[in-house]
Amino acid sequence: MNKRAFPSLAALHWGALEIAGIYLILGSAWILFSDWIAARLAINEDMLAAISTYKGWGFVLVTAFLLYLMIRRHTSALQASENQLQRVIDAMPVFIAYVDSSLHYRLTNKTYEEWFNEKVEGKHVEEVWGTAGYKKLSKYIEKVLKGETIDYETELPYQNRDVFLSATYIPDIAADRKVRGFFVLAKDRTQQKLADEERRQWADAFEGCAQGIAIADPNTNRIVVCNPAFARLHKRRVEDIVGSAILSLFAPPDHEHVRRNVQKADQIGHARFEARMIRKGGSTFPVEMDVVSVLGQDGELLHRVATAQDISERKLLDEKLRESETKYRTLVEHLPVITYISGSDQYVGVTYISPQIASLGFDGQAWLEDPELWLRQIHPEDLEQVQKELQGYQDGAETFRAEYRLILSNGETRWFQDESNRVKDEEGRTILKQGFMLDITDRKQAEQVLQNSEERYRIVSELASDYAYKDRVEEDGSIIPEWVTESFTRITGYTVEEAGAPGFWQQFIPAEDIQILQEHIQMLLSGQPHVMEIRVIAKGGSVRWLRDYSNPIWDANQNRVVSLYGAVKDITESKQAEEALRKSEERYHYLFENNPHPMWIYDRKTLAFLDVNEATIAKYGYSRQEFLSMTIVDIRPPEDVEKLMNNLAQPRQPLKHSEGWRHRLKNERSSTSRLPPTRL
Repeated sequence: MNKRAFPSLAALHWGALEIAGIYLILGSAWILFSDWIAARLAINEDMLAAISTYKGWGFVLVTAFLLYLMIRRHTSALQASENQLQRVIDAMPVFIAYVDSSLHYRLTNKTYEEWFNEKVEGKHVEEVWGTAGYKKLSKYIEKVLKGETIDYETELPYQNRDVFLSATYIPDIAADRKVRGFFVLAKDRTQQKLADEERRQWADAFEGCAQGIAIADPNTNRIVVCNPAFARLHKRRVEDIVGSAILSLFAPPDHEHVRRNVQKADQIGHARFEARMIRKGGSTFPVEMDVVSVLGQDGELLHRVATAQDISERKLLDEKLRESETKYRTLVEHLPVITYISGSDQYVGVTYISPQIASLGFDGQAWLEDPELWLRQIHPEDLEQVQKELQGYQDGAETFRAEYRLILSNGETRWFQDESNRVKDEEGRTILKQGFMLDITDRKQAEQVLQNSEERYRIVSELASDYAYKDRVEEDGSIIPEWVTESFTRITGYTVEEAGAPGFWQQFIPAEDIQILQEHIQMLLSGQPHVMEIRVIAKGGSVRWLRDYSNPIWDANQNRVVSLYGAVKDITESKQAEEALRKSEERYHYLFENNPHPMWIYDRKTLAFLDVNEATIAKYGYSRQEFLSMTIVDIRPPEDVEKLMNNLAQPRQPLKHSEGWRHRLKNERSSTSRLPPTRL
């Protein structure tokens, strides 16, 4: 550094002494020699007086000229120093200013003027900062004008925005101890504050997310950080998880599966898979994993981010749904009837027909591909009546019901009772038609037809998404969204800006669920955490179920809730699975209970009755409770028991009629049945 860039205080003092010394020497020489020279030159008193006068004026002129030259030289040096100092001040990345005791700016650097976008010298502090800003600054200005050095940080309103300043005020104290003004050193920390707030928000989202999140080091394949939700999945503490090897958290049989998917994530950036994790006690549980490999700008693998979601509940529902579907399908496909389904606008032809059609000599695929095959097989004498009933069904009748003869592929003619019903949604629209064909050749006077219903819906979405959010609660109780993670848009289709628009929640929440939302908000504003399940209408019009875990933040000073942190889970899939399970159980129960023929279910090992329908109770005279304490042997004559046991040991085919059995009714009368038993 050039130490002579600025003249020192000693140099300025030496310049003053130099001027005074030269003036002293010149004045002394003039006094000592000018009179002597004048006396030698003067020839009389008058001439001496004139020379003395000219001598005095000459002294004044010479000394004035010399003083001018020396002062000009030092003034130029001082001006150069001031200019250099101003350039240095202007180059500093902080606000530097001088404010006098009347609170007017007298000096500012270039950074100050660029930030304000105007020249502020000569303006009053209130004129520059506005009334609101000046009001906040006043308490600091009052202290510095009393001679105190002030350091502070504050948020100030300026030009329709808030800025965060860090400033130091240094008083300018005169020799008489009066404060003439103060120096200002300030820095705009708004961007730094925003960055700090953003980091804090992401930290809050990470900690409060209902979905387990962990970050692993790709070099060591160990967990370096995880959120509480991830630790809770394993019934451990966060510090117990951090440092663990990734594979140690999974069941050993799944290690190779996990390893392959991690390699896949490293190759393409992302991998989603299911595996089994291990809890603290050694038990395993199913999870859905999302692994994202994060790369640096140079393509180097920095870390892996893994999210884990416990899918035990979903797996259990899937298993129950499969069991119910298997039980329903097994029963339907072994009953002595042919079931079928047709589309909402389809009156000739089917979209599904049960395997029993093969027992009549027909190929099931042919019935699906050839809509007219059914009509061609109806006996000519019955065709007109069938078409009449079919036309009424097409015109809007709720049910198609007809009895007709069907000509089989081998030329045999058999009588069938055919009934089809409309299946409607909650709005009353037909979504499909379901029906059955019952062979009534031997029982033309049957009391009631066998009905069957089957729903062809299937759950296709197995993805669960979460998003986190924070809301600000105003003093009047209004809730203002502050931030929400990006998954909100992926789940709902709406952006954060759209969610903050007036009237958004009225269109986002169905009218019938508004009460649920209001009760949820009341619970939160009272300071109590609350979980809410509610429907929302996504941007595309679809309805989704969300589970909202909300936690209020209570401010003791304000004695109220000031903010809400929440994590939202998409439970649409679980709700759909529950509804599908409920409908499947209802269909099975309806089919069994409303069959016009006696039906029962019994245990193959103990032969005990497990369930009977209403037709069985009416036919045999026993109550349901009595049946459940009996076995199928109890309704056979003793002499037929051995034959029964031999018959049960033989396999039965669907729709294969037995030669007939004698059954004992409660009043000891016998009845003959030709219904074949079906093994479930």
